[in-house]
Amino acid sequence: MNHTRLETFNKNSCPTNPQNGFSFFEIMAVLSILAVLLTIAVGSFMHATSNSHRMACLSNQRILNTGLQAFRADNIGTSIQSLQDLEPYVTNLTAASRCPADRQVSLELDTATEGIICPNHQ
Repeated sequence: MNHTRLETFNKNSCPTNPQNGFSFFEIMAVLSILAVLLTIAVGSFMHATSNSHRMACLSNQRILNTGLQAFRADNIGTSIQSLQDLEPYVTNLTAASRCPADRQVSLELDTATEGIICPNHQ
């Protein structure tokens, strides 16, 4: 049978040799590598968030443009005055008419293209 011997702790069993720990430069190298990795991760997260806001805004524009086409089909010869005219055609018009990147910005009716545009994502 293999028995391992347990040693009791005493002051002489732990050498105080400074070579046993990490040097300042080793710790700084690890911290700088972690800082670089964190910078890459935060940058990727910000890029993904920006892309998701842009895609959600495009989705809102498609929803409103579909409602605009339905309005035009039902009201031939009548031009739309505001986005509120689309209320019967778009469920939750308030949420669909806001830009996800900035909830204070409303999507607008572009008279030149007769479509819905976002001032943030033109």
